[in-house]
Amino acid sequence: MGTGGFTYDRFVRDRSFCDPTQVTSNAFVPTRDDPECLVGYRCIDPGRDWFGDDE
Repeated sequence: MGTGGFTYDRFVRDRSFCDPTQVTSNAFVPTRDDPECLVGYRCIDPGRDWFGDDE
């Protein structure tokens, strides 16, 4: 899925596809019938608040 221009996000099925130090974060996109449809997960480096509030 494109995120604009020539950039793309990487979506994974589960944490086994991430680096050992990374965790997963839910990834949502809008669809015709759902403004937040879960499409998988993104690998992120955990910060102070690794639930996504510090991104």
